[in-house]
Amino acid sequence: MVGLDTIKPKKPLDDIETVLVDLTSDDNVRNALSETRHRFGAQLASVIHLAAYYDLSGEPNPKYQSVTVEGTRRLLRALQRTFDKVEQFVFASTMLVHAPTQPGRPITEDWPLEPKWAYPQSKVETEQLVRAEHGSIPIVILRPAGVYDERCRSAFLAQQIGRIYERQPTSYLFAGDPSHGQPSLHLDDLIDAVERVVNRRQDVPAEVAFLLGEIETPSYETLQRRIGELVHGEPWPVVHCRSPWSRQGPGSRRRCSRMIPSSSPGWSRSPTTTMSSTSAAPARSWAGRRITPCWRRCPP
Repeated sequence: MVGLDTIKPKKPLDDIETVLVDLTSDDNVRNALSETRHRFGAQLASVIHLAAYYDLSGEPNPKYQSVTVEGTRRLLRALQRTFDKVEQFVFASTMLVHAPTQPGRPITEDWPLEPKWAYPQSKVETEQLVRAEHGSIPIVILRPAGVYDERCRSAFLAQQIGRIYERQPTSYLFAGDPSHGQPSLHLDDLIDAVERVVNRRQDVPAEVAFLLGEIETPSYETLQRRIGELVHGEPWPVVHCRSPWSRQGPGSRRRCSRMIPSSSPGWSRSPTTTMSSTSAAPARSWAGRRITPCWRRCPP
């Protein structure tokens, strides 16, 4: 296994070699892949592309284009020029690319794409690029929910846990509909899904997308109360703050969100979305033990 990254790990990883790469440079990508071919051979079983730009502001940033979109284009083209055969290209997108729906109307991977802010917009553009330029390389697009593990690693969840731990006034408030929620995906389940996609690459369609997430989605209110109980051992109140800010557009909403917890930046409405994976249905034989083909997404 070979990892292409901007830095080398502090400690050597068992059975993993690292090659340094800068996705914003044509020459650097070309040299990195040439080194990979020279050291490890001219055929690749699978390329799992995780690199992308992301920040918490919700604002446009030129790095979404230079890293996420153009970086993927650069990598995909260089793969086709450098290697004799690439059996699979796996692109990590996000569930946030989809448009919301109404309760009782589940969406699937074929549901319209309607990103609400800069990060998922960059993923939609990159998905379109991958579909247009993959050539003879089979592609898999993964659209996972928010990833977490036992050490959290979810920025929004970590922020809210910190507020509650410090008993900040904003830890009792929620700017949005607290009965809604957002699905999650454990890191182990994401890894399991990727492994199964790679191991069964001969059986997976040549161009396919998969939604990934847990079947249970606790509401924001349930989650906030539960965190308070676990951290402080006492009931934790939740106050729904439906302020004028939430109706004055994304700019005001982002200013409000710095003080009052809500959801991903850029959302100013409260649609409910139920998702059901049609791509996973015929592939249940390799679906993960904890990965489920359907879940709820309810952005505030």
